[in-house]
Amino acid sequence: MTWPVKIFDNENNDIYTLDIDEASALIAISNMPYSFPDEALKAQIIMARTFLAKKTRNLGGEGCNLHKEADVCRSSHCIFFHNKEELFSLWGKESTNRWSRVCSLVTETKAQIAVMNGNPILPFFHKACGGSTENSENINGIPITYLRKTFCDYCKDNCDDIINIDIDIEEMEKILNTKTSMINWQIGSEIKGIIENVERDEDGRIKTVKIGNTIYKGQEIIEKIGIGSTRFGWKPKVITFESKGFGNGLGLCQYGAKGMALEGKTAEEILKVYFTGIDIIPLRKYEPLKLLDDRKFLLDPGNGAKIGEIYMGRDMLLDICCRIKKKLSLLGAKVYLTRKKNDFCPMKDKVMMADSLNPEFYISLNCNFEKNSNLSGTDIFHFRGDTESHILAELIMDRLDSYTTLVQKGVKIAELSLFKEIKVNALLIELGYLSNEHDHNIFKDENGKESISEAIAEGIIKFYNKN
Repeated sequence: MTWPVKIFDNENNDIYTLDIDEASALIAISNMPYSFPDEALKAQIIMARTFLAKKTRNLGGEGCNLHKEADVCRSSHCIFFHNKEELFSLWGKESTNRWSRVCSLVTETKAQIAVMNGNPILPFFHKACGGSTENSENINGIPITYLRKTFCDYCKDNCDDIINIDIDIEEMEKILNTKTSMINWQIGSEIKGIIENVERDEDGRIKTVKIGNTIYKGQEIIEKIGIGSTRFGWKPKVITFESKGFGNGLGLCQYGAKGMALEGKTAEEILKVYFTGIDIIPLRKYEPLKLLDDRKFLLDPGNGAKIGEIYMGRDMLLDICCRIKKKLSLLGAKVYLTRKKNDFCPMKDKVMMADSLNPEFYISLNCNFEKNSNLSGTDIFHFRGDTESHILAELIMDRLDSYTTLVQKGVKIAELSLFKEIKVNALLIELGYLSNEHDHNIFKDENGKESISEAIAEGIIKFYNKN
């Protein structure tokens, strides 16, 4: 299995898993006629695989927003396609041979997807454009670099039918929720190209009128059509809409792809006509995104608790921050430390680093020491109005409560000078008290330090899983 795709089956209301190549085959052959040439079908297969690469969560996709556990659903919300049993039922005796051909075409596409700047595109397609595709902004108001208007002579040769729809004007008004200006038949306004040059007498009777390319007297009209008198008018009852093509015109034109394939064009050549500036690359080169890819964090191992002229706990704080850095880096984060050695770090250096890096969060870890050895527990502080930091603080506090036996004293607002200087989301985590035996034992124990780092890292992970 190259990449598993989780699919929500709308008919059976359950989720099943398919390999991305099998799912691509099903999507492609469900949305393009089997009779189309190989290269046209291969282009459709590459588009299907690209769509799944863009949706699959393990590849960094957003998944199906209606069914949170699925990558896509088998409906018009995501993409309609038949499952294998349905296809075999439709194909009958030809099922085995047809499926064999489709699978061969999938293999020939060599796991390729269409990308723009290394990211999978959203591969729109339609049946027939009628001569040209559309710019994306003309359809959905959003300019997309790879969805540019393309003239399609191939489609003209494959889809010449004009589609007509007759609709009653009153019915059209209901469908479109609008109101047209109703023409008063007694006035009988001219309809250019049909009824023109109307001449009436002072009583409103038709003297002459041009219908088509012929001028008639009013009396001739009532005799030929059977109208009651020459005091007549007209109003349209039905409008005929005529169209050429089938679909919204975005992306690949399937009949155009067919025409290009019949001329000997490859699947890649076809796709590059309809999607401007794309590259075709193997899926294996498209690395799955990690949860924290390229997110920056600045961790500040505080200077520790000052006891007389010395600072205690500085090495412990650095150790915990290094453990957090390792955990977050595995998920793609870029994690920086205000200090890498057991040295004092002045506030101005911390502020300079925050200004230079502009991290998503600045997180400072510290510890306390008090004469009263009964004082213990963890406080987490953030600046007033820093909503994002408050949410993260609550998540970290919850994890510390689950992973450690430190007393959780709550999330609090603090007007610290550090928060005022650092112009990013920031937290100060006062882990506990070196002067308290219980807290101190946790800080000097390897398992205790690991539990603290795990709790803080998981709080950060949960924050980004929720957003």
